[in-house]
Amino acid sequence: MKKILLQLAVVAVCCGCAQEAAKVQEQEPAAEPQKIENPMVDSVSLAVTPVKDQARTGTCWAYGGVSMLESEVMRRGGEELNLSEMWVARNAWKEKAVKYVRLNGRMNLWQGGELHDVLYIVDRYGIVPQSVYEGNSSDGQYDHRELCNAMVDCAEKMVEEKAYKNDGWQDEFDKILDEYLGVRPETFEVDGVEYTPKSYAEKLGLSGDDFVYLTSFAHHPYYEEFSIEIPDNWLGEKSINLPLDELLAVMYSAVEQGYTIGLGSDISEYSYGGGICVLPTDENYVKGTLPAEEIAVDEALRLKWFDDRTTVDDHIMHIVGLSYDPQGRRYFKVKDSGGVSRNFDGYCYISESFMRGKVIEIAVNRAAVDPALLARCK
Repeated sequence: MKKILLQLAVVAVCCGCAQEAAKVQEQEPAAEPQKIENPMVDSVSLAVTPVKDQARTGTCWAYGGVSMLESEVMRRGGEELNLSEMWVARNAWKEKAVKYVRLNGRMNLWQGGELHDVLYIVDRYGIVPQSVYEGNSSDGQYDHRELCNAMVDCAEKMVEEKAYKNDGWQDEFDKILDEYLGVRPETFEVDGVEYTPKSYAEKLGLSGDDFVYLTSFAHHPYYEEFSIEIPDNWLGEKSINLPLDELLAVMYSAVEQGYTIGLGSDISEYSYGGGICVLPTDENYVKGTLPAEEIAVDEALRLKWFDDRTTVDDHIMHIVGLSYDPQGRRYFKVKDSGGVSRNFDGYCYISESFMRGKVIEIAVNRAAVDPALLARCK
């Protein structure tokens, strides 16, 4: 029964990032909301690469994190890049599967991940251009449902049959990943220069040490690190816990200084599908429109939503600017990974109220954060 339930859960999450294992039956994609004119005016618009489409995968974390790294290279004066999300996802899959077996099946083996994972993989395995590792997409559209089932079946079998006692048991995961995503290159050329994945990451100046992870939850001491209690934090990585007002202040300041931000957030609210992410007080709110009033979110309400699963860790995106609506209210401009046909050419706008209630974690270059604040944190 455990195996059946796990397989059903995997099928449920393979079509996206939301961890809603109860929704096990495949459904037709929801109709796109009627297009409306974008009411926002950008006040800060940072360098960003084109919007991509994660299609039928649960790899939003790879898309959001890689997009952040591409913008980071551009912020430092580098050229526009197209890095491989599937390189990151493939290496993470192997790591997760091995850990799953070592923990005797006592962890989630889903596609989902967090922003930490991207930098962890880049530090450990390097990075490659999209042209070097495309990940065997079908007609430009990825579909990882079969891959999910194959990886879970393999990992479950290893645990049940104690196949990990055999030499080379980890190679079984590589065989599956090679079949579905392709064999990893050891070397490749860019502009006539040969690189390994790690030397290419070094050439681009990408290092996990340059980034810091921030969150805000009242059930842990502020100005200390803790591991956020969410299923996709399979690495158990820690984030610095800040008071909510200070977290928002860091986010605004970072964007105003020219730094983009990786965003882990809940997007299950009704308003998301219209491209304007708000928390309206009006129960009859029409998504995609501007509400008259929004819910006032404090630290207590934020924690309540986290504990009762009103807020869950279901999506990773990329903050690339600031915008205003016609009433002068400020929003974060956010790049998504659902293709350019969604929302406003692949972008959405998140209000401060929504961010206060729904942000799970951010990743940002530590140079964007006040050194005195970082020094205060344990």
